[in-house]
Amino acid sequence: MAHNKLTQDIIDEFVLNSHGNYGRVRRLLLQHPDLAVQRASWGETALDAALHANRKDIEQFLRSAGAIESPSHCNGVCRAPIERLNRDFDFST
Repeated sequence: MAHNKLTQDIIDEFVLNSHGNYGRVRRLLLQHPDLAVQRASWGETALDAALHANRKDIEQFLRSAGAIESPSHCNGVCRAPIERLNRDFDFST
Protein backbone atom coordinates (compact mmCIF):
# COMPACT_ATOMS: atom_id res chain seq x y z
CA MET A 1 0.00 0.00 0.00
CA ALA A 2 1.50 3.34 -1.06
CA HIS A 3 1.51 6.22 1.39
CA ASN A 4 0.44 9.65 0.25
CA LYS A 5 3.34 12.03 -0.24
CA LEU A 6 4.08 14.09 2.86
CA THR A 7 3.92 17.79 1.98
CA GLN A 8 4.52 20.94 4.01
CA ASP A 9 0.77 21.64 3.85
CA ILE A 10 0.06 18.29 5.53
CA ILE A 11 2.73 18.95 8.16
CA ASP A 12 1.26 22.39 8.85
CA GLU A 13 -2.24 20.90 9.14
CA PHE A 14 -0.96 18.24 11.55
CA VAL A 15 0.75 20.78 13.81
CA LEU A 16 -2.25 23.10 13.76
CA ASN A 17 -4.55 20.23 14.73
CA SER A 18 -2.18 19.25 17.52
CA HIS A 19 -3.42 22.34 19.35
CA GLY A 20 -6.79 20.70 19.94
CA ASN A 21 -8.12 18.13 17.45
CA TYR A 22 -7.15 14.71 18.80
CA GLY A 23 -9.14 12.76 16.23
CA ARG A 24 -7.57 14.52 13.27
CA VAL A 25 -4.09 14.13 14.79
CA ARG A 26 -4.62 10.36 15.12
CA ARG A 27 -5.93 10.01 11.55
CA LEU A 28 -3.10 12.03 10.03
CA LEU A 29 -0.43 10.19 11.99
CA LEU A 30 -1.82 6.82 10.86
CA GLN A 31 -1.59 8.00 7.24
CA HIS A 32 1.84 9.62 7.66
CA PRO A 33 3.89 8.15 10.55
CA ASP A 34 6.77 10.54 9.82
CA LEU A 35 4.62 13.50 10.91
CA ALA A 36 5.67 12.91 14.52
CA VAL A 37 9.13 14.33 13.80
CA GLN A 38 8.31 17.15 11.38
CA ARG A 39 8.18 20.92 11.86
CA ALA A 40 5.51 23.29 10.60
CA SER A 41 6.52 26.12 8.30
CA TRP A 42 6.61 28.43 11.36
CA GLY A 43 9.04 26.11 13.22
CA GLU A 44 6.69 24.43 15.68
CA THR A 45 6.41 20.66 16.12
CA ALA A 46 3.16 18.86 16.91
CA LEU A 47 4.41 18.15 20.42
CA ASP A 48 5.25 21.85 20.91
CA ALA A 49 1.68 22.67 19.86
CA ALA A 50 0.09 20.17 22.24
CA LEU A 51 2.29 21.39 25.10
CA HIS A 52 1.51 25.07 24.69
CA ALA A 53 -2.21 24.34 24.21
CA ASN A 54 -2.11 22.20 27.38
CA ARG A 55 -3.57 19.20 25.54
CA LYS A 56 -2.29 16.33 27.69
CA ASP A 57 -4.21 13.75 25.65
CA ILE A 58 -2.56 14.82 22.40
CA GLU A 59 0.82 15.23 24.13
CA GLN A 60 0.73 11.66 25.47
CA PHE A 61 -0.36 10.24 22.13
CA LEU A 62 2.39 12.10 20.28
CA ARG A 63 5.06 11.05 22.79
CA SER A 64 3.97 7.41 22.39
CA ALA A 65 4.48 7.83 18.64
CA GLY A 66 8.03 9.16 19.10
CA ALA A 67 7.23 12.82 18.59
CA ILE A 68 9.92 15.42 19.07
CA GLU A 69 9.76 18.83 20.68
CA SER A 70 11.97 21.81 20.06
CA PRO A 71 15.02 21.77 22.32
CA SER A 72 14.09 25.29 23.40
CA HIS A 73 10.31 24.62 23.41
CA CYS A 74 10.33 27.45 20.84
CA ASN A 75 10.93 30.08 23.54
CA GLY A 76 7.72 31.77 22.48
CA VAL A 77 8.78 32.29 18.87
CA CYS A 78 7.02 29.30 17.29
CA ARG A 79 3.62 30.77 16.70
CA ALA A 80 0.95 29.12 14.62
CA PRO A 81 -0.99 31.45 12.33
CA ILE A 82 -3.42 32.87 14.88
CA GLU A 83 -6.24 33.43 12.41
CA ARG A 84 -6.25 29.71 11.52
CA LEU A 85 -6.21 28.67 15.17
CA ASN A 86 -9.05 31.03 16.03
CA ARG A 87 -11.08 29.74 13.11
CA ASP A 88 -10.52 26.04 13.81
CA PHE A 89 -10.55 25.78 17.61
CA ASP A 90 -12.54 27.11 20.52
CA PHE A 91 -10.01 28.02 23.22
CA SER A 92 -12.61 29.55 25.53
CA THR A 93 -13.13 26.29 27.45
